Amino acid sequence: MTQVKKSLPSVIFTLFVLFTWQSLAETPAIIDNPGLPGLLAEIATLEEQLALTENELATTESELTTTELELATTQASLVESRAEVLNTEALLNQNVLELEQEKKLYRVPQTGQDQCWSSITLEPTDPHFVAAECSTGQDGDKQAGLAPPSSFRFVDNEDGTITDTFTKLVWLKDAGCLNNLTWEVAVAQGAKLPQVSPLGDWLCNLDDGTKDQGLWRLPNVHELMSLLDFKSVSRSGQSLPQGHPFTAFEGFYWTSTSFALDPTMGVVGIHPCEREGYGHNRNRFNDAYIVSVYTGQLIHAPKAIPGEILTRHGEENGGGNCTSEGFTSGGPDDSPNGMPHPGFIAVRDYIED
Repeated sequence: MTQVKKSLPSVIFTLFVLFTWQSLAETPAIIDNPGLPGLLAEIATLEEQLALTENELATTESELTTTELELATTQASLVESRAEVLNTEALLNQNVLELEQEKKLYRVPQTGQDQCWSSITLEPTDPHFVAAECSTGQDGDKQAGLAPPSSFRFVDNEDGTITDTFTKLVWLKDAGCLNNLTWEVAVAQGAKLPQVSPLGDWLCNLDDGTKDQGLWRLPNVHELMSLLDFKSVSRSGQSLPQGHPFTAFEGFYWTSTSFALDPTMGVVGIHPCEREGYGHNRNRFNDAYIVSVYTGQLIHAPKAIPGEILTRHGEENGGGNCTSEGFTSGGPDDSPNGMPHPGFIAVRDYIED
């Protein structure tokens, strides 16, 4: 009985709580008031969001730690890069100085020979052959100079021109369109290109868009010699590189370079054509250098053409006073086997786009 009396207050309190809870639960909802269930739901949602935020914060802290490590690594790399930049700048400055020195040098191209040639004797009847040993200081041994491209040196521009990628010179492709020109006419003709022919088309098939005359010229002796390859004379007899795209390139060609005597040397001796320091008329001042694309031979010849040479040396006056060594009736050998008939080829500088 005593025990029942002691638990009665607890029973009454329990009944009161249950009654109150039920009353609250059954209380009609108030507008904009979610009630206790709504508040409990919002608390649960906030707790979930808090848990997600804590997870995101943990992830962010981990990423921040990783970023700090990467930043430290980047800073170390930056210090190293700065040191490399300083070294590179030092090397660049050195290269600039070397380049300035290099500009003062004339870079001679290689000839193309990569073998050494020898013979048993020096007799002309003893043919030479490729030597087994190539350490004699010959051209094929040293191969001095700048090496031209091994392939794709010449580019056919399909407009009557050919670009030499080694020298950056642009050449007239048709090397046989004009013949039997005197030196003066050849020099003038080079400066007239491009030019319309009497037939109304472009002379020498030159249609490269350079409409202004004066860009083209007759090549000087070094420019023309730069085309030659002295590796070996081909079966066709040409010293031009194998596979070149030029057409009708054969024989001797005019250069714009005169055979220039000292202008202070006067006429001496009995013959008015003899110059001081030269024993005969052959070394006269009205010559120009010509180059053979067959053999690579470089000589100088009268600035006239065969057929006109004799009249320029007194032939019309019965020989005049210029008869001397190597001449016939006062002029050079005008026979078919005598003076060469130089051809015409033109060149211009490369134009950047």
